Amino acid sequence: MITCHFVRKDGLFLGFTCKGHADFSEYGSDIVCAAVSALTLSTVNSLESIGKVVPQVESAADDGGYLKVRLPDSNTLSKKQLDVCQILMQHLYLGLVSISEEYQAYISVLD
Repeated sequence: MITCHFVRKDGLFLGFTCKGHADFSEYGSDIVCAAVSALTLSTVNSLESIGKVVPQVESAADDGGYLKVRLPDSNTLSKKQLDVCQILMQHLYLGLVSISEEYQAYISVLD
């Protein structure tokens, strides 16, 4: 199972961690894993290219199944950067919740 945990403080997203494997299907055709990977990686890329922020990112290079992302301290961001970061994180959260509603046995979203 994939577990995605969101970190928030005072209503603001600070980051997220996703770990585990969905095991919905065999490697290479697991649609749950593919969906989670696409959402999380596109969020990281969008934070950098749209938000102009560099999040702290840790991943398991060996076998995947682990991604930890932390946003820069909100005091170091402009209002626009903060707004973009929060919109992108909310988008990720809602996308993962939608997947978890359809595939409850394979992904859990916590906050």
